[in-house]
Amino acid sequence: MNVVTCNEKLYLGKLMERDDITVVCEGLFSQLERVKDFLDVVDHALGNEPHNKIRKFVRMKEADDFYRYSECEGYMSMKVSDYLRYLNMHQAGGSHNKRFTFVDAEGKSHTIKMEDTVYYLTDVDMPKVLHEVEEQYWWTFKIQEILPAGAWCMMNHVRIHGVVNEMAMKCAIDN
Repeated sequence: MNVVTCNEKLYLGKLMERDDITVVCEGLFSQLERVKDFLDVVDHALGNEPHNKIRKFVRMKEADDFYRYSECEGYMSMKVSDYLRYLNMHQAGGSHNKRFTFVDAEGKSHTIKMEDTVYYLTDVDMPKVLHEVEEQYWWTFKIQEILPAGAWCMMNHVRIHGVVNEMAMKCAIDN
């Protein structure tokens, strides 16, 4: 298992504080053989539920052989099971000319070219909707601080009965 150093955690934390970039990390799940189990649990718990906070990024050509992805305004919606199917298609590779079709929460059908569009699911309240399995998987994440209810979670800064959550005041970075 690769260890994420304190400096790497701090660097990622600083990147995540910025509002002009989106940080997408791969490889933060320490037991890859359990990823499929985890996604199966997510699909079982939320699969048929529409999720309305999916960010969309579209590939833009900037120079002859240079492309970048630019975020679109607003959010997309799709069933969580469709989003997981989308992830599986990406993981399978060969996204050149591959198409993905889904129906949004309003019943409108969307078809995208996989190499030109990237979706990013946000704001899943894992402690609320996956509470029965949360502890089984929590320890397998390499940077637990970034998870919902982790030390870096913004909810730690919400005042409860007029007092800021004490956990937010402590540094959660392990040396």
